[in-house]
Amino acid sequence: MAKKRRNRSRDYIEDVPIGALLILLFAAWSYIKEFWYIFLIIAVAVIAVVILIKVKKKKRKKVFAIDEIDAMDGIDFEDYTAGLLRRMGYRNVRVTQASGDFGVDVTAKLNDELWVFQCKRYTGNLGVKSVQEVFAGAAKYRADKAVVITNSYFTEAAKELADDTNVMLWDRDYLCRTIKTLNKTVKAQNILKK
Repeated sequence: MAKKRRNRSRDYIEDVPIGALLILLFAAWSYIKEFWYIFLIIAVAVIAVVILIKVKKKKRKKVFAIDEIDAMDGIDFEDYTAGLLRRMGYRNVRVTQASGDFGVDVTAKLNDELWVFQCKRYTGNLGVKSVQEVFAGAAKYRADKAVVITNSYFTEAAKELADDTNVMLWDRDYLCRTIKTLNKTVKAQNILKK
């Protein structure tokens, strides 16, 4: 099996601004040695800003593949779901506190409707418990829509209860389709920027 090769030239190009900055700082240092502490503060601040911009850019563009989601823990999956919802156009997306959340892990607004989500990163099929919990949580939060999202699938009993309670079920297949659609959007945005 052939190994994937990284485009190393792209890595070098991204590091050029930092190298240029260091050269400029060294040149400035040789002229004004008595104000070294000011240049040090400026250099640290500029480097921190550049690193922060790079990290945010990578986070914004990355939409995980399903196998990466399977390796997450529950809290990471909740954070991932919140990011996914933002990419899908939801607003005021919030991850609830870890305990005492009444079966709701994430809240969000879409078209002036409050949505509540229970996030289940799971290896087996989900039963009725998650549907019951998010249904009760929706009542507590006075939500318009309730969803259970998982990297797995649902039992027939869970599907039946969801139909009866108007709880939406977003299973592994739905998640994969959404990720695929968002990945196409990311690629299209990258092409448009060039």
